[in-house]
Amino acid sequence: MDSLDQVEFYSERLKLKLLKPTYAKEVLAFYARNKSHLEPWEASREEDFYTLKNHERILSGQVQNFRTGYAMNLWIFEAGDKDCEHVLVLLILLTLLGDHFNLVL
Repeated sequence: MDSLDQVEFYSERLKLKLLKPTYAKEVLAFYARNKSHLEPWEASREEDFYTLKNHERILSGQVQNFRTGYAMNLWIFEAGDKDCEHVLVLLILLTLLGDHFNLVL
């Protein structure tokens, strides 16, 4: 098991998880499902944003940002969604003070 598989947090109702590129399909579905809702708040997106290859690249970058201590992108699911198939929201934690996350995996 990859140590990234252990980057999960749980509450009674929710699961927060750092996703690897293998979850690109679920992330793409999240953005496609919420495209019209998110448009007023997000930067304009090129059409290639809505491709599986692009989300594999994005998730790979998120993993790299976590490993370097720059950011932690936690995708949120309902606690009962054991296979993480239906993304609810993305929470991004950034390093603001020049230090990095001190997590031991």
